Amino acid sequence: MRLALVTGPGGCGSTTISALTAVTLARSGSATVLISRDTSMPAVLGDSTVGARPGLTATRPDPEARAGDAWPTIAAHIVTARAAAGVTAS
Repeated sequence: MRLALVTGPGGCGSTTISALTAVTLARSGSATVLISRDTSMPAVLGDSTVGARPGLTATRPDPEARAGDAWPTIAAHIVTARAAAGVTAS
């Protein structure tokens, strides 16, 4: 297994380089997973990013949605920590 990280400031071409690298690897026969936070990734790879190309799976995680799903657990930990520290709501 190999891991390649492509980073850079917005507008420098990192999404394009990532997509081209992933497609090239998939075409060469390597099973490839592309994970990107860039909202333009579906436009780069096509309308469907899951199973975008043979040998290539691409996804764009949504951290805001995941944080929202976890909020009840996070809030419970905060309440417990506040209570343990003797902090009361005002």
